[in-house]
Amino acid sequence: MAYSNARRKFIRLIQKYLTGKASPEEEQFIEAYYESFDASNDQSQIESEEEKELLKHEMRAAIWQQIDQAKLQPQRIPLVKRLWFRSAMAAAVVVLVCIPVYYYIIKTPAPKQVVRANNKPATPKNDALPGGNKATLTLADGSIIDLDGAANGTLSEQNNTTITKKDGALKYEPAIGNRQSAINAVEYNLLSTPKGGQYFLELPDGSKVWLNAASSIRYPTAFNNKERLVELTGEAYFDIKKNQNIPFRVHFTSSSKDGGDREGVIEVMGTQFNVNAYNDESTIRTTLLEGKVKIASSDKNTAILMPGQQAQIKNTSIGNGHIRVVNDVDTEEAIAWKNGLFYFDNVDIQAIMRQLARWYKVQVIFKGKIPARRFAGQVSRNSNLSQVLKILELSKIHFTVEGDVVTVVP
Repeated sequence: MAYSNARRKFIRLIQKYLTGKASPEEEQFIEAYYESFDASNDQSQIESEEEKELLKHEMRAAIWQQIDQAKLQPQRIPLVKRLWFRSAMAAAVVVLVCIPVYYYIIKTPAPKQVVRANNKPATPKNDALPGGNKATLTLADGSIIDLDGAANGTLSEQNNTTITKKDGALKYEPAIGNRQSAINAVEYNLLSTPKGGQYFLELPDGSKVWLNAASSIRYPTAFNNKERLVELTGEAYFDIKKNQNIPFRVHFTSSSKDGGDREGVIEVMGTQFNVNAYNDESTIRTTLLEGKVKIASSDKNTAILMPGQQAQIKNTSIGNGHIRVVNDVDTEEAIAWKNGLFYFDNVDIQAIMRQLARWYKVQVIFKGKIPARRFAGQVSRNSNLSQVLKILELSKIHFTVEGDVVTVVP
C-alpha cells in the first residue's frame, strides 16, 4: 500500500515511540491514540476498510509487542500501567492531541440533514451546518447580486465582458472580437463571501481564484495591456494564467485588533499560491506551490519566494513590516480549506476556533483558563459543527452552543 506524506509521518512517530526516541508529548499522544482507537471509529471513516484494518492491526501488534518486551524487564513500568497513569495526568501536560487520528486524513460522512418542504436543510438544535457556495457580486454601477439566489447563466455584460454564473463559479469572458481593442475605462467588480461562504472566480485573463469565507476580491472587468491588478482581503488561492508581458499583482490589506494596518503586493508571472490575510490572524501568510513570486510590504521590505516557501508578515501595528521566509512549509495545510478540509498542524485551540467561526458563522467566547494544548489532524469541512466539536472534546476541552454562540470552557 502506498502511504501519503501524512501517513508516513504517523508511521515514523510510531517507530520513534517503539525505539524510545519519542518526546514525552509524542509518547502521550501515541498512548492516548491507542486507548481511543475504537472510540474514534464511530466518528470517522478512514479511507477504506482495508486501510483501517491494516493500520489498526499494525498499531496493536507493535504496541502489544512492546508490552511483551516490558514483561521481560521488571525494572520498567509496564505499558498498560503507564497508559493509565499518563491518562490521569493528561490535564497537567501540554499534549499533542489527535483529532482523532494524528496526521491521517479523516473523511467524515456527509451530515444527515432534515429536509423541509422548501427543500432547504434545517439546522439541528444547538448545531450549525457547514458553509457552502455563498457570495455577493457588486457591479461597477453599485448594484449588488446575491449569487446564492441567482440562477445559472448570464448575470451581466460590462466593458465588452460577459459575466456568467454556474453552480458556485463566476466566470468573466471577453466578447469575441473585442478582447482588447474595445476596452473602455477600467471598471471594477467586487466579489465578497460572508462567514460560511466560499466561491470560485475565473478572471477575464483566464486566471482562477478560490475565495475563502469572510473574504473579498476587487478586480477589473477587463484587463488592459499594462497590468493585471486585484485587491484582496481575507484568504484566497490563486492559479495565475502566465503572461510574460503583463505581470499579475495581488494587493492585500489587513487590519489588526490593535489598530495596525498591513498591506503589500505580490507580483507573479504565472504560478499557484495561497494568501491568508485575515484581520483576526496574527500573521499574514503567502504560501507558494508553483512558480516564483516577489512580495513587497508597505514598508518597502521585499522577498522572493520559491515553491515550498512561505512569507510571513506580522499583522500588528508594532514592527516594520519585516518579511520572514520559511522554508519547506506544509503546503497541504495552507490550501486544505480549498480541498474541503480543516487541517491542524501543531496549532492551539484559539487558531482552530477562528477557522470554525468563519466557516460556521458563529461567535466564539473563551471562558475560564483554557489548557495550553496543541492540535494536529484533518477534519472534513462538510461536517456539522457538532461533529467537529465532539472530536475536539477528546482533548478535555468542552463546548456549549447556544444559537450562534460557542463557548469554550476547560
